[in-house]
Amino acid sequence: LAAFGSVLGFSAYLYLLRRHPPSLVATYAFVNPIVAMLLGTLVGGESLSPRTLAAAAVVLAAVLLITTAPAAARREGATAGVGPLPARRP
Repeated sequence: LAAFGSVLGFSAYLYLLRRHPPSLVATYAFVNPIVAMLLGTLVGGESLSPRTLAAAAVVLAAVLLITTAPAAARREGATAGVGPLPARRP
């Protein structure tokens, strides 16, 4: 089950990388712990504190900001500080 899930998850990750910018695809790393936390609450009977819920809300708000940013702003952020190297003087 773990191997099948890993293969499926990695395949989905590679599929998304081919079709979307890395900044959008990388948001899975922020959302996965929240999904695990909710599954633990629903399936495992774990409890959630108000502090944990507030932290999850902050993370989800950040992911929402990343995913709804205009494409031009994402491109500028990805290339910020990257430019041609200055000419070398002899």
